[in-house]
Amino acid sequence: MLSELHNTNAINYWLTEWTRSGAPIPKEVVTGASRALLSATIRAFTTCKSIGEYADSLWQKPSACYIRIDVAHFIKIYASLVKDLPRRVPVFHLGSIGQLILSKSLKEAEKILGSILLVSQCKTEGYLPSGEPCKSEAAKYSLKEIITSSEVMKLTEIPVYFKNPLNDKEHYQLVGLVNYTPPPPKRKSSQNQGIGHSTAYCLRGGYQWVEYDDSKKNERNKKSNVFVQPVLLVFVRNKI
Repeated sequence: MLSELHNTNAINYWLTEWTRSGAPIPKEVVTGASRALLSATIRAFTTCKSIGEYADSLWQKPSACYIRIDVAHFIKIYASLVKDLPRRVPVFHLGSIGQLILSKSLKEAEKILGSILLVSQCKTEGYLPSGEPCKSEAAKYSLKEIITSSEVMKLTEIPVYFKNPLNDKEHYQLVGLVNYTPPPPKRKSSQNQGIGHSTAYCLRGGYQWVEYDDSKKNERNKKSNVFVQPVLLVFVRNKI
């Protein structure tokens, strides 16, 4: 049985003796995050001598033995790297990684991974002077959709245009609806003015839609004596 007292050489010796006794080299090995365990596994089951050498070799061709860290350990390592950041940052990235793990196709995984790398490595976000989102902003929005497991749905029963209660001169065009579970933190509409994009909370009552002014401190509005669940409406500025 392995313990923290075993180093790379001790574990490597045990694994090597195991294969010498006739055990076949496994096609896949899942280990913990221990550097000693990873290094020993690589030395025993591949021709590489270190973790770095094994990682570099994967760029050339797949190894006969695929060695990876257990998902739980990987997420724990990532969580420790972002633990000092504002809470919404690790929650967002860990949620994105969780969706990457749950992806069911290579194409879906590539899309999620590309968005994660784009958001994490890009130094800027937001919207261009033209009102179009920059690449990192578009990637962030795409990840939010995936995390909340809700795709933007085209709606026809809601008025196409509405007036911003904080700025009557600005008009926005409704492009879709996103249901969040749990509901996202409130954003003040005043903080979104002038950047080509706005969000507004709305409350649904029956077949009617009532705009919820998120500049006020009302967490829920009452309509027809029934509390209704808030949803997030996504708008883009309409130039007229």
